[in-house]
Amino acid sequence: MEERGKDLASKALRLWPPLTADTNAVKKAEIEERKAMAAKYTMDSSGMDTTSKALFAKLRPHLFALGTDVVELFGNKSITYRVYDFFLEIIPRKQRLSLLLNLDYEECDDPSKLARDATNYAFIVNARENGGVVFSLKETTTIPEALHLIRQAYEKISE
Repeated sequence: MEERGKDLASKALRLWPPLTADTNAVKKAEIEERKAMAAKYTMDSSGMDTTSKALFAKLRPHLFALGTDVVELFGNKSITYRVYDFFLEIIPRKQRLSLLLNLDYEECDDPSKLARDATNYAFIVNARENGGVVFSLKETTTIPEALHLIRQAYEKISE
C-alpha cells in the first residue's frame, strides 16, 4: 500500500506541477489594490489640525525624496508610506504627528533619543500598522531626527 501511494504521488506530481507565481507581479497587484482602496481618502479626511498640517507639509517632500518606489496611501485616520511593506505610518494628533516606524527599537540608530519602543503599547490609537518605533513630531526643528529614523525604516524595507 505504501509503494502504491508513492507511485500515485509521483504520477500526481508529473500531471499537476506545483503552482508558481511571479512574486513581483503579486506585490504590484497588491499595491494597486491598496491604492484603489485609499483613493477615497484625502489629507483632509485624516483629521489634521493646522499645526499637524504644517508639520506634514514640511515632512512630506522628504518622504518622496527617499525613492521613486515610495507609495503614499491616505486612510481615514492616518497616512501610510510603503514600498511594498509599510515603512512609516503618520497618525495625526492634536498639535503633533505620531510617526510609527517599521523598525526594531533595539536595532534603530537614534542619537536624538526621541524614539520610543512601540512594543510597550498594547495598541496605538488610529494605527493600522504594527511598528516597533514611535516618534512624536511636535516641531519642525526635529524633522531631521525623524528623517534619520524614517530613512532607516525605508532602507530596511527596500532591501
